[in-house]
Amino acid sequence: LVRLPKLKPSTKKGPILPGFDIHVGELRVDRLDVGPQVGGKARSGRVWGKADVHSGRALVELQALMNNGGDRIAIHLDAEPDRDKFDVAARVISPADGLVPAIIGTKRSINLAIGGRGSWTRWRGSAALDLSGRPTARLALGVDEGRYRLQGQWAPAQLLTGKLQRLTAPSVTVRGSATLRDRVLDGELTAASPELRAVAKGAVDLAGNRFRGIRVGIDLLRTTALFPNMTGKGVRMLWTLEGPFATADYSYRLTSDYVQFDNNGFLGLHAEGRGRLGPWPMRVPIRLSARAITGIGDVAGAMLANPTIQGWLSITPKLVRGDGLSLTSAKWTGKISVLIDLVTGQFQVLLSGAMQRYLIPGLGIVDVVTDLKVVPGPNGHGSHVVGTGKAWVRRLDNSFFRDLTGGLPSLTTNLERGTDGIVHFTNLQLYSPKLRLSGSGERFKNGTFHIVASGRQAKYGPLRMVLDGDIARPRVDLFLQSPNEAMGIKAMHLLLDPTAAGFNYRASGGSKLGPFTSTGQILLPKNAPTVIAIASLDAGGAHATGSLRS
Repeated sequence: LVRLPKLKPSTKKGPILPGFDIHVGELRVDRLDVGPQVGGKARSGRVWGKADVHSGRALVELQALMNNGGDRIAIHLDAEPDRDKFDVAARVISPADGLVPAIIGTKRSINLAIGGRGSWTRWRGSAALDLSGRPTARLALGVDEGRYRLQGQWAPAQLLTGKLQRLTAPSVTVRGSATLRDRVLDGELTAASPELRAVAKGAVDLAGNRFRGIRVGIDLLRTTALFPNMTGKGVRMLWTLEGPFATADYSYRLTSDYVQFDNNGFLGLHAEGRGRLGPWPMRVPIRLSARAITGIGDVAGAMLANPTIQGWLSITPKLVRGDGLSLTSAKWTGKISVLIDLVTGQFQVLLSGAMQRYLIPGLGIVDVVTDLKVVPGPNGHGSHVVGTGKAWVRRLDNSFFRDLTGGLPSLTTNLERGTDGIVHFTNLQLYSPKLRLSGSGERFKNGTFHIVASGRQAKYGPLRMVLDGDIARPRVDLFLQSPNEAMGIKAMHLLLDPTAAGFNYRASGGSKLGPFTSTGQILLPKNAPTVIAIASLDAGGAHATGSLRS
């Protein structure tokens, strides 16, 4: 044997299990030389056996022995239902540098033993597999009048890495049963680990190469095994398959009571789709909905309530891509594109959308447009968001701000959010008929803002501003360089603290009468003019109190 054959894919679709009889009276190879291209080095051994598959009987015997302490293989099967006969035994012993490990692509020693006692109507046996001397599988086997059964433990984690290793550690409990009649395998299989539980039911037609009513359900029990930053409850996936292997009709459904990554997640998640299998890349429809998105604050949470994503995903074994998926929610309409590398776990999300006629109580009604890009955070932890945002105030309910702006303002800004959940605003620009500001700031995880800006107000001249707290009723610290030339007011410092009625204020600065101080309230009654209730105004020995109405 110089080398293993490299097979060419057949253009004809035939059955996996043939329907014809097989008879090999005797096979004996007294000297088998195996070339280095087969298993990495030259080997020599011998093989003998026989096979007879016809008229309801399957008789297969094969033995192989490689020289110099190499592989040892022995297989015996004699099954004949009409004579109530079922004998099976198998033994494979291979060193780490043996031929069998080299052919199957491993460098682990193999020790496999299968055997048992009984007949076709009732047979009980066991299977044990060790790799590199470590227990890999311990299964109880059985046959009852043609129904094959297995139950036991399997430890694939020692062969895997990454997510698959975490999902199957330390071992998987398997339980299954099936019949094989007229080349149709029909049964069910359950596999469970501390991390997940999977159940598969249905039939596979090995003569017609078809799925028949296949249903696979998976419950994710320990979400951190899939993604370390993931938490969730009731995470379940269901697949169905019906039809030819290559072009079967499929459907899927993913549901979860809640699922969360870091501090952001979904409540009442539901995703589903149906289509037909095809060559890679395969197009898969998706419709994803949820009751709410969590961890994004009250304002954004209200905007994105009841979100729905619809479109098509392009999927290969290594990549998931979705372009121009539609995104709608209670107040938001837009497009979302995703790119997920299934090998490395890296991802990229592009989001563009608009929100129209959104009411911010105490401030007014705004329209918003954003373009955002979401990528993994440092070392793959969390997510990093960059982009731009634009907002137009369509109705300004705060009469104090309305007097300052002289009309409806608009804003533009660059946005960036790191894994700490804080949104950073840079190149923040506010435009309005009477007020022009430039600045930067942050939106914290609790929904409050901190913004530092400077600019000019048409009536009061140059100013600097620090804004803190709830954007609808913030704390404002203003410095006005020369707000009133006639009275000689200079370097005026005005501090506004929000109250239910408006703002408490404190003011100080210089004037033609000398230094002045003032305290009081700015009252913002609904649908009425602003009132400045002056508790005290002291300048140059003079004291005043009273109210001013705009």
